[in-house]
Amino acid sequence: MRPWRPGVLSIFATLVLGGCATNSPVAASGLLQVFSATYAPTTEQSEYPVHTDYTIETTDDRVLEHVRNLSGSFNAFPARVTLTPGQYHVKAQYDGGKFVVFPVDIAPGRITTVNLDNDTPQSDVDAIREPIRLPGGREVGWCTMNKQR
Repeated sequence: MRPWRPGVLSIFATLVLGGCATNSPVAASGLLQVFSATYAPTTEQSEYPVHTDYTIETTDDRVLEHVRNLSGSFNAFPARVTLTPGQYHVKAQYDGGKFVVFPVDIAPGRITTVNLDNDTPQSDVDAIREPIRLPGGREVGWCTMNKQR
């Protein structure tokens, strides 16, 4: 019987596990956070309104994900969604109660923040703020890309 050789097994495990660590999807992805219009689910919860859900689509309008837009204490913060870098379309409700479809860019290691609720302050004053407009030109929100924190 051949003796067991831990050196070969260790090298194999290092190669397999090391490959997983360097190809981490988290490091190569970006985040999207959409401050969509808010509503109070019940009268008792009117002090803690929640953000409306939204849809992420490909640039040719194929639905990728329907986002339940809740997180944090009392579900008062919008969810952060991890996405592969690229361009997407988002369909979300703005503060006027109707829906708007707009493009967003996702970059590795960055958070793309969308504001459609008119209550969310811009968190990074150095970031470029792109307006989100309706087809007629009326501005209903803005989008910005920040470094991940």
